[in-house]
Amino acid sequence: PNPQLGFFYGLAGFGVEHAFSRKRSEDNVSPSLSLQWDSSDEVTWYASAARGFKAGGFNESEVSGELANFEFDNEESTTFELGAKTRLANGAARLDFALFRTTFDDLQVSSFEGVSFIVGNAARAVSQGLEVEGDYLLNDNWSLGGSFTVLDSTYDYFPDANCTIAQTIASGLGQACTQDLSGMDTQYAPSKSGSIYLAWEGATAAGHQLAARFSAYHSDGFYIDQDLDRSEYQSAYQKYGLRLSWTSVDGDWSVALIGKNLGDEITRNHGSDVPLLDGVHYATTDRPRSVALQLRKNF
Repeated sequence: PNPQLGFFYGLAGFGVEHAFSRKRSEDNVSPSLSLQWDSSDEVTWYASAARGFKAGGFNESEVSGELANFEFDNEESTTFELGAKTRLANGAARLDFALFRTTFDDLQVSSFEGVSFIVGNAARAVSQGLEVEGDYLLNDNWSLGGSFTVLDSTYDYFPDANCTIAQTIASGLGQACTQDLSGMDTQYAPSKSGSIYLAWEGATAAGHQLAARFSAYHSDGFYIDQDLDRSEYQSAYQKYGLRLSWTSVDGDWSVALIGKNLGDEITRNHGSDVPLLDGVHYATTDRPRSVALQLRKNF
């Protein structure tokens, strides 16, 4: 571990003096198999299975002196997917869907240990659901499209997860407090999310290309911290965007006005407890409303 960090944490009463000398050597074979069937000119079916691997490592900022906290194991996943890609309305429409299921063994999770984030291994987790995506050319100028996802992502077995700050205080065990999150949602896993857009493309009498695109995105609520503290729960939200563009006749120049998060929805992408201040939480937020002017020149 970093000696300066260890000195600081030791002064603060969080760490103990320690020294580790460890090394890791790992190898892995991750096979994959996919099948495809064109049942017609408009419909293609596919199925796939694959194994994934993420190497283990070390926590440089670990301050407890426990060797088990200093090192974390590799993560493995097994994924199955079944889906179809279709073309409808004589090619004017596209509709794709996929059913998926991924199981994780020794899932690597980052937990806040009072003064630093420590990577450890949850025993098992499952992520499964349905994805649907499509678009439709309404006429020569207008198109409509979108996507929708239903997700069920849970810790299949995670009996020694970090406690929330309220559980930690109530237990009197400090950082030794653990909770059982088996069967609970994983973080960053909204049960439903989706987007929709409406786009227009046309040209002026002089041949300049004009385009406009309005988009909307919805997400159900989800946790932004691994301990599933309700203070770190991002509620459901919607965001809207608009893009207006002009392109020269020869395509060498373009200018676009781009607006993102036009409703100025404030959402969080990460949050946790504040060290030394029990019950106080911090969060980092996504960008608020933004409007940009984009100029592009092709050489």
